[in-house]
Amino acid sequence: MFIEFAFVLGLLHNLLLVSIFYSRRIRNEGLLRKFGLAYLILTIPLTIISLIFSIVEGMASWYTIYLAIVLVYLLVEALLDWVLKIDFRSNWKLLIPYLVLYFFANYALVMIVWRTNLTLGIIILVLYIIQLIFNALSHNKVKKKKVL
Repeated sequence: MFIEFAFVLGLLHNLLLVSIFYSRRIRNEGLLRKFGLAYLILTIPLTIISLIFSIVEGMASWYTIYLAIVLVYLLVEALLDWVLKIDFRSNWKLLIPYLVLYFFANYALVMIVWRTNLTLGIIILVLYIIQLIFNALSHNKVKKKKVL
C-alpha cells in the first residue's frame, strides 16, 4: 500500500502545482486560491498516510525521513501562505529556506517512487519536469535597465 499512496501523492503534488503555476500565469486569482487550497487539503493528509504506511510496512528509514521533509514543506507552505499570509517570495531571507524545502520535497517524491518502482518513478519525474517548466513560465520576466 505504501508505494500506491506515495505514487498518488506524487501525482497530486505535481498536477496540482502545475495547475497552481498555470493559474498564476494566466493571472486568475480565484483559480489560484482554489488550486492552492485543494493542494494543501489533499497533499497534507496523503503525506501523513504515506508516512504511516512507511512505518507500518517497515520501509527503510530514509522513506520516513523524506516524507517527513515533504510534510514540513507542506506545513511551511500552509503557514506562510494561508495562516500568516506573508509575502515571503519577495523576501530572500524567507525565500531561500523555502526554496530549499521545495526542491528537496520534489526530489524526495521522485526518489521515493523511483526506488520502489522505476516505471512509476519515471512518470513522477516527467511530471516534476513539467511542473518546473510551468513554474518558470509563471514568473514575470525581469526587465533589464539600460545603462547609459
